[in-house]
Amino acid sequence: MAVRAPTWSRQILEDIVASELDDADCVVVIDYHPGLGPASLGELICMESDQSEAYSRTRRLYGNDVKSTQPGKKEHGSVSAAVNGSICETFKCKEREITYVSLEFGTVPMMEVLEALRGENWLHHYGTNDGALKERIRIFPWRG
Repeated sequence: MAVRAPTWSRQILEDIVASELDDADCVVVIDYHPGLGPASLGELICMESDQSEAYSRTRRLYGNDVKSTQPGKKEHGSVSAAVNGSICETFKCKEREITYVSLEFGTVPMMEVLEALRGENWLHHYGTNDGALKERIRIFPWRG
């Protein structure tokens, strides 16, 4: 059985948060990363319900285009899913106001990601001795 523990980078971030932000009553975090959606288009995503004060505060800071991973209203929904155990938990180590958003930039169209996941899943379950086919599935769609 594998031992589950925070990665070294997570431990370093937790140490920095504890030492540098311990006295902060309010913290604003922007998590930049690649994700789903049209290439180069950024989506601001709040991990909180669109009915929460945190979501309202996020919209006051960044505008009405902020999406939620837990939408009550369809128009507030993001293509991303809520991530359990997300890094925002690091900043909640004491009572404080946290405004946490992800700025997710599309890198590969969603249908291409789906096709790549299907291919990887097929290889995982069935495998192949055909090296050329395996390589085509493994690199699709990022290379021709």
